[in-house]
Amino acid sequence: MTLSQFSRRFYVLYNSIVIMTDTCMHMINSGEVK
Repeated sequence: MTLSQFSRRFYVLYNSIVIMTDTCMHMINSGEVK
């Protein structure tokens, strides 16, 4: 695996984690999750 492939894969993984965290925080702020 080349470095560019690894960094791209890591970037996609990082983005999905950020999106999931942002969604969870939005749900908590909306009061859907206690």
